[in-house]
Amino acid sequence: TLPWARFGEPSALAPPELVGAGPISPDEAKRIAYDADFWDLIRHNTDTGEVISVDRYRPSAHMRRLLGARDVHCRFPGCRAPVYRCDLDHTIAAEHGGPTATNNLGFLCRGHHTLKHHGGWGVEQDDHGTLTWTSPTGRSYEDRPPSKVRFEHATKPTTRARPNLADEFAEAFPWMFGDTFDGTYTDETEENKRERTPY
Repeated sequence: TLPWARFGEPSALAPPELVGAGPISPDEAKRIAYDADFWDLIRHNTDTGEVISVDRYRPSAHMRRLLGARDVHCRFPGCRAPVYRCDLDHTIAAEHGGPTATNNLGFLCRGHHTLKHHGGWGVEQDDHGTLTWTSPTGRSYEDRPPSKVRFEHATKPTTRARPNLADEFAEAFPWMFGDTFDGTYTDETEENKRERTPY
């Protein structure tokens, strides 16, 4: 582990460390890094130590915990599938240059993850984790992170009307619901309602 400050100079705050062996000199750390076939660059907040991004496809365990605390459930508007039943998705796909960073990752249940990639829906994410979804019919839906845990610049929660996604789905996917879809689901049981409620 080689902590770097600005412009590629080793940090004076923490000595380089060889995992399993302990601290080593900055020169030795540079030599090892130069000779390595691959390495992960991890960016973090120097004040808090919080991991901001990693130059690899898979997020670190720390990033997964942070995003789990931020997202709580699937980030598709109205979905409450808990994060442990969700995939961690790159908002901008890695193959399109999307970084493995907290402002480019979000939890989506398998159904909405598939919908994002194959259902004609688009999504953008701002630096605070707010997702703006665009439906195949061009309507936009905003989904703010439900949790303000560990977010210093969080704004005061506002009351917002939820769009009627049942109507949106019926319009976008008439073949799924037919002409008689009334916006209600017949499989809604008390157990399903409890499962969607995080507390």
